[in-house]
Amino acid sequence: MQQYSVSMSVVDAIATVVSYEDNMFLTAPFQEQEFKEAMFSMHPDKCPSPDGLNPGFFQHFWSISKAYDRVDWLYLKEVMLKIGFASQWVCWILICIETIDYSVILNNEMV
Repeated sequence: MQQYSVSMSVVDAIATVVSYEDNMFLTAPFQEQEFKEAMFSMHPDKCPSPDGLNPGFFQHFWSISKAYDRVDWLYLKEVMLKIGFASQWVCWILICIETIDYSVILNNEMV
């Protein structure tokens, strides 16, 4: 219980910086074309991400997998909410990082 109280005191010290307009943009519906443009606008040989995979990998396979040994999910959620992210956005992000595999589904179709 001590760790929880220390974590919450840290969260309490965080300023809200994400605006209502930012959240409206982040949670607005998007089109498949927007997703493809963002994914394919990166040069395939650019610097790899921390997991060692460069944009070319993601452009080719269109799937992302991550593994985490130890993450305090409650703390991460509370920090994102305290910063000001909309609860819908926080939910989407947590789904992405708490699961091993995930896909983007647009209009009931996997993209």
